[in-house]
Amino acid sequence: MAILAFVLIAHEPAEVVGNSIDMLLKADGECVVCVHYDSNSSLKEFAELKRRYGTSDRVLLVEDRARCGWGQFGLVDGTIRALRLLAASGKAYSHAYLVSCSCWPIRPLIELRQFLDRNDDVDFIESHDERWMTGGLREERYTLRHPFSFTRQRALFEAGVRLQRKLRIRRKIPAGLSPRYGSQWWCLRRETITGILRWVEENPAAYAFYRQVWIPDETFFQTIAHALGATVARGYIPTLYTFNVHGKPIVFYDDHLAWLQQQPHFFARKVALSAERCRAVLFSLAGSPAQTEQPVIDIPKRATRIPPATRTEPYYGRMFEPGSGVRNWPKNLETMRQKSVVLYGPPSLTRLAAETLRASGGLTVLGRLFHPDRIEFQPGRSDFHGLNSGEIALRDYDRPLYLSRALLRCPVLPVFELCPGDDPALERLVLEKEESFVAIPLVPGGRSPAWRVLFWYLALPESQRVAIDAATNRFDRFRRTEEAAAKHFGQKHVAAMERKLFGAAAGKTLVFSGAGDAPDPEWKAALRFLHGGRIEPLLTALDGLAGVFSKQDWRKLAPSFSEEDAGFAASHG
Repeated sequence: MAILAFVLIAHEPAEVVGNSIDMLLKADGECVVCVHYDSNSSLKEFAELKRRYGTSDRVLLVEDRARCGWGQFGLVDGTIRALRLLAASGKAYSHAYLVSCSCWPIRPLIELRQFLDRNDDVDFIESHDERWMTGGLREERYTLRHPFSFTRQRALFEAGVRLQRKLRIRRKIPAGLSPRYGSQWWCLRRETITGILRWVEENPAAYAFYRQVWIPDETFFQTIAHALGATVARGYIPTLYTFNVHGKPIVFYDDHLAWLQQQPHFFARKVALSAERCRAVLFSLAGSPAQTEQPVIDIPKRATRIPPATRTEPYYGRMFEPGSGVRNWPKNLETMRQKSVVLYGPPSLTRLAAETLRASGGLTVLGRLFHPDRIEFQPGRSDFHGLNSGEIALRDYDRPLYLSRALLRCPVLPVFELCPGDDPALERLVLEKEESFVAIPLVPGGRSPAWRVLFWYLALPESQRVAIDAATNRFDRFRRTEEAAAKHFGQKHVAAMERKLFGAAAGKTLVFSGAGDAPDPEWKAALRFLHGGRIEPLLTALDGLAGVFSKQDWRKLAPSFSEEDAGFAASHG
């Protein structure tokens, strides 16, 4: 019977990668898993993988890791490095199956092995001519040089294309190759893998040519398999992948479980980490005995792969379909399944809270994702599982989508900082959409309206505080603070947030202040009821956070206000 070697390309935290490895090992007792871990991901996470699997005879870890990125050569090179390691290991296998951590089996793996036995002369890889592509660059993927990242250096990428077109620069495709295209995901026979590795070894210049091909993972293996004369199953690969008309991947959630199990494939791409019920059911199914007759190779056209729309299925942030509310916060939040905690307040307060929660464990604590000048992930990190802190234009092109993707990369309950002015629309919604967010407003001193001036003073950029500090008396400082806040954040936004934070209708939302009060047990119970067990790490950390905040003298954050001492609040009440 067929023996599978899974080639797993990954960039997620070690816990997420480990879950995928363990699932494959448990579902198929004879398979091996060869892992290429993106060198953009941290050494600490890679060290954890080595600690966890270093002595396993069924798991291989590529030590010489490549730097990967969407549309870049690293995805090809990392896969080749994994295949070389697999070949050098001497492990027995009949087929290599390329997967990622978002690929999840939708049938028992024993059925996949039976299917491969019945089609043992076929390589399952798409290998089409340029008509496979629905838009964008076609032959220029090859004939132009693409040294810049499309996602991280978009302006340079487009400028390079325009310049080469103007100068009529064209590269020659290596002799003997006729470009072919298709999905990155394949299942290839060992004989074909051996032929590809031999071709790479014998044609170093042609292999290097692909370093500046755009999206080489959708053409390299497809082209070389074609050049080697592989017999491919046209129109079918064992991995289900779906894109909408805009080229956006469809992500599968719990709503799609029944539909996925009806599809004539063995794995599905883009099963969300937050689709916990879906993953659990499929995990159990993967290791079960064969249940049905195998699907035939011929399947319906790709258009029929898109799940039918029903009101229970997710749309924006998941389906990416027309009319789904692109760049629309309310529509996005209606279906956001990944709950998150939002630390809302002046930067000095959110930073202190984030540092405290980060030390408590059980939470993925990010910084200010919507900082005007940068994207803050975690201390000392400029990347977060494929997202880069310098991609401000990409973030701002579609902020709701960006937040969805950032939260989906969090292995445990996400926490992020949000400060006044970061995103006014999101700020208002955070305090309204309790089904999507756990909002923790951080107000210095308490909820009394008297403290609102200090709140806005601390929220203003430091450069704007200079004029306020120069005022000769406290009333002038109050006046200047209010004027500066109205001008910087907008009078309507200031008024709206004051109603939510300090007004009579503000309710009983937890506020950390200098009062030192422990979190209200009823508030904790309400959170537990609304968000379930996933919220427990936060509830455990709240008492410690309250203790840290109770020790703060908020007036010392504003030296020019320190003279107000105990009469500060009363003087402006």
